[in-house]
Amino acid sequence: MIKNDKIRHAFLATVGFLVLGTVGYRLIEHYPLLDSLYMTVITISTVGFGEIHTLSPVGRVFTIFLILFGFGSIGFLAHAFTEQLIERASSQKLGKRTMQKRIQQLRDHYIICGFGRVGEAAAEHFLKVGAEFVVIELDADQIAIIKEQGYAFLEGDATRENFLLVAGIKQASALLALLNADPENLFTVLTARELNPTLHIIARTDMASSESRMLRAGADSIISPYASAGRRVADKIL
Repeated sequence: MIKNDKIRHAFLATVGFLVLGTVGYRLIEHYPLLDSLYMTVITISTVGFGEIHTLSPVGRVFTIFLILFGFGSIGFLAHAFTEQLIERASSQKLGKRTMQKRIQQLRDHYIICGFGRVGEAAAEHFLKVGAEFVVIELDADQIAIIKEQGYAFLEGDATRENFLLVAGIKQASALLALLNADPENLFTVLTARELNPTLHIIARTDMASSESRMLRAGADSIISPYASAGRRVADKIL
């Protein structure tokens, strides 16, 4: 909040000097409005362009004033903006290290690959029963939801070995492959089984033809949300 105030104050000061300079040159040198603004900009930015017209003594004194104070406002704005960027980058880096340390401490936890509707429901259930878990998700919108909930998470591709290792797959008790596409879930199952032969793996499939492939790849059980929903609808009718 303080750094945002700094930027806001510096910006307002810079705008103030632009207005002051424009009005000053308009009144002192009788420049047209555009020429007055142009003269103000090249003065406080110290770009070194020449004068539009020869300045009067009063105009030169006014220009000295603009250089001394106007350039300072621009420097302050640049400093405040740079400081904000550095602080934000440092905060993100610190947050990432803190999250990785939190994940490294997990044992016998669950890894949720994909934070769609099924993944979100699984996370809510784990939280309710007090089970430890970590979510791997790539979508920025879903990451924002995960952060709001305070879940342990990794922002990355769950099909990649390095993210599964960082998620603690060697120490995990189970993995839920709940990505949106069957090929992605299949690859996740293959990689997870190779990294941890004793891991319990549950995989999501959208197509019935993928179930046998998932089982051969190393999944212990299969869930099919659409098939389950269809059966529930049929049961209500019959």
